[in-house]
Amino acid sequence: MSERQQSVFISYSHSSEKEREWVRKLAKKLSDHKFSVWFDEWNLRAGDNLAQAIEKGLRNSGTFVTVLSRGSESRPNLLFELGVAIGSGKLLIPIVSKDVDSSKLPFEIRSRRFLPMSSPDETARQLIEAIQQGSEESHSEMLAAVN
Repeated sequence: MSERQQSVFISYSHSSEKEREWVRKLAKKLSDHKFSVWFDEWNLRAGDNLAQAIEKGLRNSGTFVTVLSRGSESRPNLLFELGVAIGSGKLLIPIVSKDVDSSKLPFEIRSRRFLPMSSPDETARQLIEAIQQGSEESHSEMLAAVN
């Protein structure tokens, strides 16, 4: 897996401290497994232009992970981040809480298999597996295109 493929951008709602804490644990777990993680609490500094910093973080990552809980499925930042991620050809892996009405998710998320939000440890395990599978498939596709 290339260095870029091991770079993960995490998007989430900041609406509750409980969700922020869950995402912190997920980010830490990924970091412990040698993934380069773009997580706003680690990467944004006072005075940063948020849109520019987020766009740069997205462009430099190989995987876009969005954590969705009830009420966060239509937040404006999500749609901006999805647009940049899809336009840049990122591996998109949604993590969705069981209390989310999947019919309210943006089409690009509804149309993908997403990971259920469970413990940060279990979700990190599943996420790492999905990233590794995604990078293997991407590598196979590149080889097929060359041959």
